[in-house]
Amino acid sequence: ANSAERTIVMPDVPNFGERHFQHFADRMGHKSRGQTLLYQYLGTSVIPCHEVLHIVQGIHGDLLDPDECSYAMEHDASRLNFVLLWRILQRSCPGPAWAKWVVMLEAVNGSMRALGRLRAGGASADGRVYSAYRRWADSFGLESPLAEYR
Repeated sequence: ANSAERTIVMPDVPNFGERHFQHFADRMGHKSRGQTLLYQYLGTSVIPCHEVLHIVQGIHGDLLDPDECSYAMEHDASRLNFVLLWRILQRSCPGPAWAKWVVMLEAVNGSMRALGRLRAGGASADGRVYSAYRRWADSFGLESPLAEYR
């Protein structure tokens, strides 16, 4: 997101070529084009909500985040994006009535998968990466986990 220009850049999914699908197979273990397309479709619902919050932070918050990776800003945008997503889905979700529940469920499932990766393979052997994440989350983003993540 670019709060100065008030823009969000998203992938041009209709023009994905073989290299795009291969990227998702290699980096994320996608087994088919359909899996990548579903992932991208859901991303076009979830990601903009997170990025819109960053734009709001930049325009209206005058927030200064001392952390070089903006972990305080990430905390707030990560906590509020599902609230914004649900509100949008309630007002204008295309498709059948159950579609909003599917999108929301998949968004929450994605968060749970990320947490599982953090606890398992993404965490250091001594648990300091997960401990740093918990400290960051519990401090409302004020205690950066950057030192442990490097």
